[in-house]
Amino acid sequence: MPIMLSQVYAHVSAQVKNRNIRTKALINASNEATAINSYLVPEFYFFTERKNGDTSFEFKCYDYRDSIINTVEQYDSVHFYSLFKSFTDSAHTYKDSNGQKKLLPVSSIIKRYDRISGTNKWMTIEYPGNKYVELIEDKNTIISTDTVILLDPIDDKRILKIFNHYKVTPLK
Repeated sequence: MPIMLSQVYAHVSAQVKNRNIRTKALINASNEATAINSYLVPEFYFFTERKNGDTSFEFKCYDYRDSIINTVEQYDSVHFYSLFKSFTDSAHTYKDSNGQKKLLPVSSIIKRYDRISGTNKWMTIEYPGNKYVELIEDKNTIISTDTVILLDPIDDKRILKIFNHYKVTPLK
């Protein structure tokens, strides 16, 4: 049974309100002005940067050659994910090109998820303790859905991205 665009908007509006994101784009969007892209992603992944105080967490996606994928169109092509933690170190400074003291920005990988080729398994390493765990994916079990609305500045069209998170459990 096909999902009506108005049902998607209602569903997205409820989720968007919970995240304090403006819903004006949804209310004014027409069928012609909105593209809807749906993705199947592992439950550990999140598309947008998350903040906790002055610390942010963001995933970077890489292909099989260990090159960053800036715009992911097919998440099955992602070979590994790195979770970065970024913050400003208030105890250390540096001088910028104008000689001004600035607080030192710090960014480091805190977790990495590698797809084990030819299987439905992931290997994860948590830094700095190098904790290693193997995970198995169950793409048939969707545990949550996230949505993001992006505006394409070139043609002024809205893009609704729907992320369906599938279950990933540790191997015993």
